[in-house]
Amino acid sequence: YYGLCSYWYYIPSSLKNVTVTGGNINTAAFCRVPNIKVTLNGVATIGTYAFYNGTPTSITMSESVTKIEEHAFSGCSGLTSINIPSSVTTISASSSSYSPFYGWNSSAVIYCEASSKPSGWGAYWNYYNSTNALKTYYQTTDCIHEDGVWTYDSTGEIKTSDDIAWIVDV
Repeated sequence: YYGLCSYWYYIPSSLKNVTVTGGNINTAAFCRVPNIKVTLNGVATIGTYAFYNGTPTSITMSESVTKIEEHAFSGCSGLTSINIPSSVTTISASSSSYSPFYGWNSSAVIYCEASSKPSGWGAYWNYYNSTNALKTYYQTTDCIHEDGVWTYDSTGEIKTSDDIAWIVDV
């Protein structure tokens, strides 16, 4: 059993790949679940503490996701990157300690398909501790965004504004 407080779920330890095909990811649904690859297709909201202190190997979100709640991915320090679809209009984070990414490794990266931070994203949405935000790239080719930009190259690999060769090629 995995969970938090009054939210407990039975997830077999042999389960390594999960595709959720609709609805919402409820509070603590994958809380503390180890070594699982999760694909979210048709999911609208990722709830509070959804993956809290888990060790997912990857989380893939489709364009159906519109909201990410506080602490959704907190403590998932093994994830090195995450891609947030442009459909996400709300990310709850009323303070740095309520960030969905609180407790992540400082070298992790967030790739946003939006060209800039949407107005519905909390001020501390990408903080990994009380004073620092994760490196964040926005998908755009129109300008160099202050936080950095990214795009796919011709082979489908992500290239960022930190890649000097890519900047020269633009």
